[in-house]
Amino acid sequence: MNKSISSSIYTGSKNILPENILKEAAKALNFSHPLISQSDAKEDLNQIQTIHNESIMNFSTDVRIITDIKSENELTTSLYEKSTYEVENNHTYTIQTKNTKQNISTEIVERPIYMYGTALYVVPDDTSISSTEVDDNLIPAPPQIVKEAHWFPKQSHAKLIYKIVASDWSTLHVKLQSDQDIYARYFRVYLGSLKVFEQIVYPGRTYDFTIGLPTGASGFYTFHDLTLEIYSGGYTEFGWKITSLWLQGPAAVIGEYFPRLSKAKLSWEVIYGPDTKLDFSIKRVNDKYSRYFTVYVDDQIVKDYTVYNQKQDTLSLGNYDKKSHHIVTLEIWSGSYVEKGWILELFRVHYAALFVEIDYMPGHKPHEETLNYISEYYINHGYERVKFVVDDEVPADDTISDYNEFYNEYIKKYFDHLGKAKWKYCLFGQYYSIKDYLGVTFAKKYIFIADQACDNFANNWFNHYIGGVTEVQVEKVVLMHEVGHTVHIGDFEDSTEIYCSNSFCVMAKVNWDNCDDSPYYCAHHWSQRKFP
Repeated sequence: MNKSISSSIYTGSKNILPENILKEAAKALNFSHPLISQSDAKEDLNQIQTIHNESIMNFSTDVRIITDIKSENELTTSLYEKSTYEVENNHTYTIQTKNTKQNISTEIVERPIYMYGTALYVVPDDTSISSTEVDDNLIPAPPQIVKEAHWFPKQSHAKLIYKIVASDWSTLHVKLQSDQDIYARYFRVYLGSLKVFEQIVYPGRTYDFTIGLPTGASGFYTFHDLTLEIYSGGYTEFGWKITSLWLQGPAAVIGEYFPRLSKAKLSWEVIYGPDTKLDFSIKRVNDKYSRYFTVYVDDQIVKDYTVYNQKQDTLSLGNYDKKSHHIVTLEIWSGSYVEKGWILELFRVHYAALFVEIDYMPGHKPHEETLNYISEYYINHGYERVKFVVDDEVPADDTISDYNEFYNEYIKKYFDHLGKAKWKYCLFGQYYSIKDYLGVTFAKKYIFIADQACDNFANNWFNHYIGGVTEVQVEKVVLMHEVGHTVHIGDFEDSTEIYCSNSFCVMAKVNWDNCDDSPYYCAHHWSQRKFP
């Protein structure tokens, strides 16, 4: 099943796109826009499903609505009140409202869907979609590409050059600010050799740019060089810095080139804590020679290497105060031989923040893939390292009835780290007393995963064969959801959880959208995390 982060709405026949369906699809637009709520889209979908009441095995059309909105003010409720639609070709429609004219592109994808529900016909209570409006905070939490800050190198044309991959048009979000420079400069953005943005920037200010990137709309993944440039950046060592960078759309940063300098340096401000580690991977690209590679922390050499083609390593940097700030510099010497001589393909800094002891009933040992994915997710998107420790197989119990039973029969008897602040306990078992619950967390410390209920959900005929759901996918979503609660992720009202209205977020209820090989927290929920 094709799963997309962008909003979509289902219609009935591949060959029929009647005007009423276009009207309803137009109202869905993009869930990330603050004026569109998911409840509106769900109501629209129900209307469309009523009109096209076809058998569940019929193929349908996924019409993905992509808008080009210059400002929020352009999209008003008038879109709901009065609209006309003109077919310009097989894939483009014009929406004319009384205030604005929008061009909307549609992508037609043939696939089977379950016509009697947006995702599931049964949705467990503990892990679905609320009716609150969705805003830009509900996009996927972006990876920490530039950490706390990433400085431009000291050179006249000071460039940060990223290698990116994209399969459609994408958007660059970047925050820029001066550091030690005292003069105005040109800030430029290039995609390959094409200059896509230029603006004069002034010291003492912070800039938040949103820049469209013509990365193509072929549907195939293509590689591009994305260059950010400060001109002139040769005045001082730490003149300008990027404090946030992420790509919105089907695009990702997959590497960063070292600058073309004799001492080719890349420097970041990062956060340290207990048992801090640094992961890196560098590779020769256009250079013909081996080079010296050095890792610095606060101008002190941590380790030297001679690198011939590629080097990957994990360095233990030691114990530091939690959330202390430091500067990490990676240097290639000499890097002046050729442009894009070496590329940095991995750079992560992380410290020990949380430990989860896992016991399991017979036949319910968690998949290693699940634990590895969640651990990697946390250090790719932040600094806090979550370590899962799979411990004991414990006696089976068909149903955990309540917290008292869970605590007395399992936590007290088998939790080896009971009372230690950084340790949480997780038990993989069969069912909870509320049968639709796939997972539950008590006191932000103790997790029960109803693993048999998770497997039943994944292996349900509709979910598995129509939705493409697997046991590992469900396990990932449920465990990420519950681990999130242990670090204060989640919205509550009168002790009742308000589930995320982005159906792809793991803090929504389990559904076809978030049951994916690579589930995620939305930016809103990810920002809530607070570790012991």
